[in-house]
Amino acid sequence: MIKEKIELKSQKRDLKRSENKSLRRENKIPAVIYSHSLKNNIYISVDKIEFLKIAQIAEKSSIIDLDIDGKIHKVLINDASWNYKGDLIHIDFYEVKKGEKLTTEIPIEAIGEAPASKKGLLLDQHLEAIRVKCTPEDLVKSFEVDISSLSEDGDLIRISDLNIPEKFELLQDKEEVIFIIQTMREEKIEEPETEEGEEGEMGEEESSESDENKNTEKE
Repeated sequence: MIKEKIELKSQKRDLKRSENKSLRRENKIPAVIYSHSLKNNIYISVDKIEFLKIAQIAEKSSIIDLDIDGKIHKVLINDASWNYKGDLIHIDFYEVKKGEKLTTEIPIEAIGEAPASKKGLLLDQHLEAIRVKCTPEDLVKSFEVDISSLSEDGDLIRISDLNIPEKFELLQDKEEVIFIIQTMREEKIEEPETEEGEEGEMGEEESSESDENKNTEKE
């Protein structure tokens, strides 16, 4: 699999809150780079529009060549923070080193078409990614899963069914289900309870009769 090269430019920044507000007004986002191999975190800012473009194509396992004032740091996007308005306000990058193992989640990509879908059955995906440990140079964009064998109700694919290379150390139960075929469930339409309605009508009738009796007594 050919790895797409992803590049992003950035600049160092101070830790003053006032500067963060100024950066956001300039459409830049405060960010930090950290790693257990770094003595100190590196505080930077990146262009908001450029980062959002990258975020659309980059996965958690995608290495980014982050240019900090001309020096390249190879990083992963570890986290992105948004405020209640839906605005991006901060980014965490994790720097990786060649040959040094890291923990990440590699997305699952379905390949082919499940014959069960043509029979009106539901293809349910239980896992979106698989958690592994590997070196940066072994990272892949996704694990491809062929779903063309799923044709009947109950058919499933587990992690153990995948041919995951030994260079990836699996960090979750290999018997976890990735895809399963299930029968579509029809939503039950709740019918209104008639008893309460009948009681309500009777109550109204009794009330009307009582009022008529009162009027008759007055006459």
